[in-house]
Formats: sequence, C-alpha cells, structure tokens
Amino acid sequence: MSFTVEDVIRLRDGWRGPITVGELPTAVAAAMRVTVPLVYLSRDSLDHINTKHFKITDYDLLAAPFVLKYGLFLREVRDKKPDQETYLASHVGVYCPKRMGLSLKVAKPDREVYMTSFYRVKPRQMKAWLKRGEIIKPHT
Repeated sequence: MSFTVEDVIRLRDGWRGPITVGELPTAVAAAMRVTVPLVYLSRDSLDHINTKHFKITDYDLLAAPFVLKYGLFLREVRDKKPDQETYLASHVGVYCPKRMGLSLKVAKPDREVYMTSFYRVKPRQMKAWLKRGEIIKPHT
C-alpha cells in the first residue's frame, strides 16, 4: 500500500475520494473494535490540516504511515464526548527528527477509522496527552 504526494494533491483538488493513509497494528485495531484496520484521510481533514497546521507540508504527511505503524497509541478518556471515540498517536523516527502526532476518529455506523489531524507535538503536549488518555500500544 502506497501513500504518495500525488494522492494528497488529487484529494485536495477533488479528483478522488478519501485516501488510505496506512494500516493500524493488530492490537490497536482490536482495542478500537474495528474489523478493517485501514486508516483514511478525507478532504475535510486535509483542509483542516492545511489551514490549522499550516506548517505541515504534503511531504510531512508522508510520515503518517510510520506514525501509525510504530507510534504510541492513546485512547482519550478525559473530556470525552459520549458519541465520539478519539485516539491519538505519536512517534519520533529516523524520517523526521521532530515528534509527529495524529488524531483518529472512528466513524459510525461503519466503524471506519479516519485521520482527522496531523501535527508536530511539543513535549508539553505529550505530557497532557498522557494525563488525559490511556495507553493502548507503546512505541515500537
């Protein structure tokens, strides 16, 4: 499965529907209670990333599959709305010296997983994440 800059450009221009970013590890998919472990990126989420996190380039987005594969996963339990399931993942790797993070939501009723945001995570943010979430999977 490949995730390229061309996919991101075509999604932004409206030439295609949601794109597959990567795949969840088996333990994370089981904890999220999803049967299909694929993670999708929609045009709305891409617009959110481009406007709110404007320092993230299309090339930075190519790190998302590595965050999904090797990152620390948390389930938000504090300040949780009853109808939303929000998950956070972060990772520092060879491909990017800065800690990158993403948030995931499980769409109802089909239980599809969508990446809703992607950004650089500061150390202070990581501490806040650990306080308001429970660890599903540690870094690998």
